Amino acid sequence: MNTFISPEEAVRFIQSGDRVFVHGSAATPKLLLDALAKRSSELRDV
Repeated sequence: MNTFISPEEAVRFIQSGDRVFVHGSAATPKLLLDALAKRSSELRDV
């Protein structure tokens, strides 16, 4: 059985100071980047 979580839940694992690699090709995870951008006020140095 597969378990899925929302983009907002997925980016909750990212903390200030973490490094996030985003490949800039056709598979750019736009939904995850949008969810991460919404957290910009609570994160530093990501």
